[in-house]
Formats: sequence, C-alpha cells, structure tokens
Amino acid sequence: MKAWIVSARDDAAPLNWAAGYAFDDRAPHHSQVSAGDLFFFRDTERLLAVARIARIQVREETRPVDRCPVCGSAELGERARRKAKFRCPLGHEFAVPAGDARSALLYQAAFGADYTRVTGNVTDDELRYFELTNSAQLSLRPCDVDGLIRLLGRRDHAAVATIKNWITDGSFELGDADADRRSFGLVIDTSERVHAGIRLRRGDEDFRQKLFLRYRPRCMVSGCGILGLIEAAYILPRTQFRLGRPGNGLLLRSDLHTLFDLNHIGINPEDLRVVLHPKLAGTEYQQFAGVKLATPGAKGPSARALDLRWRDFESGLLGMGPCDHTAVRAPSHT
Repeated sequence: MKAWIVSARDDAAPLNWAAGYAFDDRAPHHSQVSAGDLFFFRDTERLLAVARIARIQVREETRPVDRCPVCGSAELGERARRKAKFRCPLGHEFAVPAGDARSALLYQAAFGADYTRVTGNVTDDELRYFELTNSAQLSLRPCDVDGLIRLLGRRDHAAVATIKNWITDGSFELGDADADRRSFGLVIDTSERVHAGIRLRRGDEDFRQKLFLRYRPRCMVSGCGILGLIEAAYILPRTQFRLGRPGNGLLLRSDLHTLFDLNHIGINPEDLRVVLHPKLAGTEYQQFAGVKLATPGAKGPSARALDLRWRDFESGLLGMGPCDHTAVRAPSHT
C-alpha cells in the first residue's frame, strides 16, 4: 500500500470526492497508483479528507488540452485578476492558451465506503514535510505515510481510527503510539519505506535504462558510478516534452538531482558546462562549477530542452539582490 497527497480542485466540493477521484496519464506517478492506496486530499491551506482506493477503472478518450503558445507546456496556472490570465512553469504569460487535442487514458479511482473527512487542523506547510518529491506542481505526490499518519493521530483521533479499520490485509499495523492514547502511530517496515522513496526518486526505470544506454551508468556531472545513487532526472517536466524521450534526461547523483530540480544547478546549453546558483558558493559543490556535462558516445541532451530549462534557471537569478546575482562559474586560471 502506498499513500499520495492529492491536490483537490478549488471548485470541487469535498462530498464529490467521496465517490472517487479522476486523473489522466499526464499526471506523473499515475501508473504507480493502485487499489488499496491512500489518498490524502488537500487544498491550498490544509488537509481535508482521507480515502482508500477500492478499485481503479481505466478508459481511453480524446481530451482537449490548453497549452502555452510559446513552449507547449500543458501545466498552466490560471490567474483571474491578471490581464495575462495564464502562466506556464517557465514563466511565459498569455491571455489565450493554444488549443490542442490528445488521446488520453483516464483513471477513475473509486473509494466505496472508505472515505472520511478530517476535522483536525493539518496545514499545507506541514503536509509538504512528508512529500517524497520536490515538485510543487504535481497533482499526485507520493508521501511518507508512516509520518503523516502519526501527525494526523495527534490532530484527529477519529480519522486515524477509521484508517486503522481500513487496513486489514496485514500490510501495515496501526497501534497506539502513546500509553495515554493521545495519538496513534503507524508501524511499517522501515527499509521498504526507504526503498520506495528511493525508487520514486530514481525515476521511471525504463527511462533510466534508456539513459544508461545513451550515455553510461555514471553521473554526468560528478562521474559517480555507484548505481544506487544514480537517478534519471528530467530536464523539462514530462508534460512539456515527449514522454520517455532520453534527450530530455540526465543521469545525476541523487544530491545533484535534488539541486538540479531546485534550480540551484544549471546547465549552459551553449557549452554544456555546469553553473551554480550563488547560494552554493563556498560549499562542497563549488568543485562542479564549470564542469562539462559528460556525454560519452552520444549526441547529448536535447538542445531545445536545455535551452528552455536554462531560461528557467536564469530567471531565478533575476530576483536576487544587486550584490548577490552572479552565478558561480568555473574558477579563473589566469
């Protein structure tokens, strides 16, 4: 059993979620959701409800898609009070999106009777602590179910008692965490939880293997060859670039993957050299400033993907103060 923090639509009443929740194949991790998983519903402020998936139905349909007219991204933010009503993750703003249509797989998760409202206050900031992904754009975010239910047990005894009754297959075992019964705990196999988080961070295994064949099983920045630490990093979100195309991927050591996701590391598309965010100046990562991306026996990543990601990296430097705006590049040898 896995658990997911689900971003609920602002216009959907909580009672509508009790029947089920729909998502399509554009949602990252969609193929990993299965019957028996827990959905933790949240809005922009707090945790609202918890449900357990009874079954998932899949059907194919043609769906309209709004896209950014500049980069083609389908991840659009809508802003009611702005002249440019839409904004994509790369910062392009526009009043009217480009229309498109695509064949999609629609997943309908049904909960049956396994749905309960949360009355205890668990804030959105607290939920983010338990997410196993760095992206705030995902509608389905894998989470640390053990820690989240321990927190929920301190805020809403009734909700955790209900979840306890759902879990009858022996996968997890719920019990009182404190002798005075003021909170409940979830006891699971720690190693399995850790391994699940690692698998999610490594990325899609098929995509990872494609990158191994395209380059070699080493970090393209550090040269690290320890397979357990090498992760498949997407240059652009999968909804912005054709799914599974290795040109949209890099092989990075796990810590460098995180820094790349946070835009603390950029790749200059002109010379494929690493540029560090000023926040990393003077840290152990200074050694990677100016390192050229290793692309042995391959033509390298997509120039278009690198260029769009580089613009995103540069835009993150614009808001810095006048004395701290220069990215960390290769040291001078004059």
